[in-house]
Amino acid sequence: MVFACFGIIQCEVLADIRLVVRMAMAINSNYAMAHNSLGAALMTRGRVKEAITHFSRAVQVNPDYDDARKNLRIALQQTDGSGDRAKAHNSRAIALAGEGKLDEAVAHLAEALRCRPEFAEAHYNMGNALAGLAKLDEAIVHYLEAVRIRPDYAEAHNNLGIALAQHGKPKEAMNHFFQALQIRPSFSEARNNLIRLQKTAPSP
Repeated sequence: MVFACFGIIQCEVLADIRLVVRMAMAINSNYAMAHNSLGAALMTRGRVKEAITHFSRAVQVNPDYDDARKNLRIALQQTDGSGDRAKAHNSRAIALAGEGKLDEAVAHLAEALRCRPEFAEAHYNMGNALAGLAKLDEAIVHYLEAVRIRPDYAEAHNNLGIALAQHGKPKEAMNHFFQALQIRPSFSEARNNLIRLQKTAPSP
């Protein structure tokens, strides 16, 4: 079984460069290639669940990253009944969403939430999928659940703000953009969304 990795590094030695990869991610947590390579290293050690987390992150960051998507599929195939089914369904949904298969992603996320109703990331991903299907009311419900379960979930606050703004609720949207920035002051997307909304929102 072959896993994609950095071009000049043999997969056999990936386990020895985990520290270097983690350092790369510390510099940029959205570094897709680093997540994919760390996932490959973890697979060589049999740590499939952790590998799935990193392959999923790589696909989230770069949906067109074919190697990471392939590695995620292989890793998911190795999970059995003793594994965390909720995480497996959530990871599969991320891959499907990256391929534009939002209806299929929603089905997997529904199963993830059936297995674990308090799964904040699955609620967040469900919100994203439903928003992509223009089902804003349902998306907002899941974003609200995500931030209820994890109040420090900056990405969920930001996307909830976007959905609320699109739903014609600018004040509520601003509140969630503010919360996202309180959690992560360097969150440029939330800051830009807030500035844009402040410029376009009607005066009180």
